[in-house]
Amino acid sequence: MKQIRFFWNRMYYGFFDYHSRTQMFLFKIVGRLTLFLLQKIDTAKREKWRVNYNVAARTLSSDTKRSTAIRIADVTMMAFTALLTWTFINLLSMFFPGVALYHVDKITFLIITAIPCLSINYLILWKKDRYLRYFKLFQKASRKSNMIWIFISMMCLVLAITLFIISLIVM
Repeated sequence: MKQIRFFWNRMYYGFFDYHSRTQMFLFKIVGRLTLFLLQKIDTAKREKWRVNYNVAARTLSSDTKRSTAIRIADVTMMAFTALLTWTFINLLSMFFPGVALYHVDKITFLIITAIPCLSINYLILWKKDRYLRYFKLFQKASRKSNMIWIFISMMCLVLAITLFIISLIVM
């Protein structure tokens, strides 16, 4: 169970790291565009604004409890879990046709999707902010290692989407 929890948290950190890097990139673009547009302002004010903007951007994107990147990573993990759940149910319906989801109404479908998604992610990631302990460990890793895990996380998401599509075709 420890290896599964470690892998799930590592994937979660990979999604968070990817989204925080993307957010920093977008902040830099917006900041540079703003500086370009504000070239008429004197140099001292422009330099002070640039330093404050960079500090604020770094702080906002690296906050592991309230940042936009962590919220997007939450949604990504929920979508990943939902894709795995739907794939499992689709493949199970090949052997047991009564399990197929196309017979259920929308509310039942949402309940069948929400229960495993929320319970798995709550127990592995969010219970007692367990992910924060793993994040501290992963932040100490090298940049190369984190980039590799970003790639692994994205490939796992692509694999889940592919398996879901294949399960729909096979079903």
